[in-house]
Amino acid sequence: MAKWKIPLFTRSISTSLGALESSPDGVFTPRNSVEEADLRKVGGVEVDPDGVPLSGAAALVSAGFGGGMSLAMTKVTLKEFDSTPYQTYASLISLLDSMLPISAGVTKTDRGLCSNGTDRIYEYRAGNGPINILVTCGVHGPELAGTWSMVRWMEEFVNPKSAVFAALRNQITISWIPHANPSAFRGGRKNANLVDLNRNYPFYHSRYLAAHPSTSDDNYPGASALSEPETQAIKAVIDARDIDGVIDCHNYEVGYSAYEILTGAGSFWTRANRKHWRLANQVHRSVYSSNASTFGSNETDTNPTLQNWATHYLQNVRLKPHGNCALLECSRGIDGGDVLGAMTSGGITRYAGYVTTWIVSFLQTLYQQTPAPVYAWNFRRFNENSAASITAGGTLVDTAADTPMTWDESDPGVGGLPRNYIDCPVTCKGWLDVTVEGTIECLSAAIGRYSVGIILDGGSVSNRTTESVTTPALNGERTNFTCSARFYISTVDATYVPRIQATINKSTGASHNLKRSRITVRFTPHDIEVNNYTPFF
Repeated sequence: MAKWKIPLFTRSISTSLGALESSPDGVFTPRNSVEEADLRKVGGVEVDPDGVPLSGAAALVSAGFGGGMSLAMTKVTLKEFDSTPYQTYASLISLLDSMLPISAGVTKTDRGLCSNGTDRIYEYRAGNGPINILVTCGVHGPELAGTWSMVRWMEEFVNPKSAVFAALRNQITISWIPHANPSAFRGGRKNANLVDLNRNYPFYHSRYLAAHPSTSDDNYPGASALSEPETQAIKAVIDARDIDGVIDCHNYEVGYSAYEILTGAGSFWTRANRKHWRLANQVHRSVYSSNASTFGSNETDTNPTLQNWATHYLQNVRLKPHGNCALLECSRGIDGGDVLGAMTSGGITRYAGYVTTWIVSFLQTLYQQTPAPVYAWNFRRFNENSAASITAGGTLVDTAADTPMTWDESDPGVGGLPRNYIDCPVTCKGWLDVTVEGTIECLSAAIGRYSVGIILDGGSVSNRTTESVTTPALNGERTNFTCSARFYISTVDATYVPRIQATINKSTGASHNLKRSRITVRFTPHDIEVNNYTPFF
């Protein structure tokens, strides 16, 4: 895997590395919908699930974070911004065209009409680096903290006299959508079609629509996923620019001053990348104050948000194990300003500082790691007791034949059913480690005996691993299972792609329901291959 080094350099900053040593322990969870997962302490020191300490400058630097360089970037003081003169979307675009000219190395791309049929969505792009980052702002019309903060951030990013950002410009290329919902600029939450754009993505969309079917609902997700031109435009940028990471900027529309900045890591897909989030937040809190930034993740979150979908899409469709999407929030009145009026220098510096810190930690904790092991593919399946047979893409296990499990939100397979296989393209020899976990729910007071298997390339004896599970004779009782396998991949050519399937069958007894399941596939390059390793994602 390529490693892009960011040079350390000196700059006078108001917060020294020594100040990090006294940074407070603990990660705040300011609202019930945000849960901190796998946080624990060893000897009073906050550590991640792998035992990596998250407090203190020495711990941060030894864990791979950029230390002084990261703090210098974070503490670049940005000017205040009075948005009062910019009351229309057109005036915002005129401002950006004058501030971010082509002569400064900025390109502007028209991404099409928005839902009102009049205003157009624009992407501004700058930087010279190989890592592509997308920043979206204004998905909800009046949430403008990200827009004004990024105006100042982009002004600094393209400034040739900014020594601090010069290193960053050579590491990344930024695509910025300054307002992703032009028809609602300074207006309401939803677009012209009354759709909440941050619920319009193909991540459990149909389930969410069933719970929010009315256009009068503040969170109405649209009749179908990606039905709106605004969300289609964001997906088009991700695909066209080969985006590696996404930052989605929001703010609370009314107050909420219990903290200054909240970041979220939605859903199961972030588990492999939690170290990245933790380090970013630790540095940001240490630079500012104990409530400058908080972190939350919720592994049961299945809302069809950009955060959930983009993380899943980058990792499992575009095959970027490091890919994820940050949700960034702040109080409307951050640092005593107002996101609908004048934002203070302090508020903008803190908000934009988190964008910078997140990018730096993304580069250093993900791209600076050795390539083994790598989380490459993750899929899940949730259901509400489907009556359909598993042979028809349902979850009722009613057959004695080995039947592949299907995965939610994956690319359609044969017959339009959810995909029941995982293709794993690799470019060097190594091992595929596969783990399948799930829960079987009894549908009657009768025992069921099941066999769970993992198959590589169609299931010859040498390429198959199975585990057996027996359920109790209790209606509604749930039984968990785990099955793991390791396969050595020795063939590497342009035509061979290893294919993994997880199967289940009812050996004997009653038919029961596969309530939920999850498969994780990791690729570990062979030791002698690592020096010649090229990314397989």
